[in-house]
Amino acid sequence: MIKIRVARVCIDRTSNQGYQEAIHHLQRVERLLAKHPAALADFYLAITSLAETYKRKRNMHSLLKKHYPKQV
Repeated sequence: MIKIRVARVCIDRTSNQGYQEAIHHLQRVERLLAKHPAALADFYLAITSLAETYKRKRNMHSLLKKHYPKQV
């Protein structure tokens, strides 16, 4: 997914502003996929993968937990 890649680029900046931008992009994708359950399920799997990949980035992981508690 392109927006997941955009979120990864934001996260890789390793700044709190980048983390906020990543969450913003993810929330936007979530809203766009709301009417497409299969795509939304894949999106949530991608969120789980992001949380696992970036678990050492504590601030990012905290934001993911806050906004996507079921996936983290």
